[in-house]
Amino acid sequence: ENQQDEATKVYLQLGREKSAQGRYDEAKDAYLAVLKIDPQNNEAAQFVESLKHGGTGSVSALKPTTSTSVLKSTPMQKPTEPPDLLAEAVRRVAEKQYSGAEAILNQLLTREPGNPQVCQLMARLHLQRGDVQVAVGEYRFLAGAALRAHDLSLAESLIQEVLTVEPNSVPLLELNGELYEEKGDHAVAALQYAKAVDVLLAHPEPGMESLHEELFEKVQSLAPDADFVKKLAERVKKGATGRADGEHEEVRIGEPFEDRHDEVLERGPAAQEIEEMTIVGAEPDAVSYSANIFARDDEPPAITIAQGQETHCRA
Repeated sequence: ENQQDEATKVYLQLGREKSAQGRYDEAKDAYLAVLKIDPQNNEAAQFVESLKHGGTGSVSALKPTTSTSVLKSTPMQKPTEPPDLLAEAVRRVAEKQYSGAEAILNQLLTREPGNPQVCQLMARLHLQRGDVQVAVGEYRFLAGAALRAHDLSLAESLIQEVLTVEPNSVPLLELNGELYEEKGDHAVAALQYAKAVDVLLAHPEPGMESLHEELFEKVQSLAPDADFVKKLAERVKKGATGRADGEHEEVRIGEPFEDRHDEVLERGPAAQEIEEMTIVGAEPDAVSYSANIFARDDEPPAITIAQGQETHCRA
């Protein structure tokens, strides 16, 4: 109920703004969205009824302070142009108006379940709002889909966004390893899998007691001669109980590859920082993504997803 109230406020505000700008088709869509939520809303009903009779939605009544000169100077919207609700949601997320942004995104996902850009923005919203566990699942799906579609730049961007928040996430580390395998950089891929093994030895996943062994096999196949593999092998033999009180002896995955330092510098900051990152494996079908709408410098610090959004973004 609270979310419906918030959505009503968002669409009413959007309708007023678009109406004041002379963008009556967009305003009408916003008010129609209000009527879907609250069929008895007088303001929305009045606006739509006015348009039916050839009016302008009583702009002066809704925005009495708006001057005629301002309205005349505002370009009229083409009748067929849909309201840019996604841009509005992007703005609200940037301004931390999460409830309003989520209401718009839910509406967009109802119209077009699985829309990649909407799902990316929903994931970022959850990440910024602090629901890390849910957001990790969303980013895992999105990055995995991008990886399977061979859009490596998007996959890496999404992965990095999460890894800065949850660097010891085993599924994220595993997916990061897959990314570097796809790039052909087996050494860095082995480092990601090794770190995941180390985390699992310290904190075993319930119901996945053999996962560290499976990942260690990947480490051995990718970097069989690396010095750190021998040390890791000894700890794998001891198993998850080989360390007292769950003590976590971190694998320093950069040290065995000090001779590759210059090469890493040439590859850029993503490779230099890979030791601090982790990301999730995913099982979605390949999805075509044209761009990452989250490509910004101010990366946020958290992750979450609302229950029920998985279906919209994974369908």
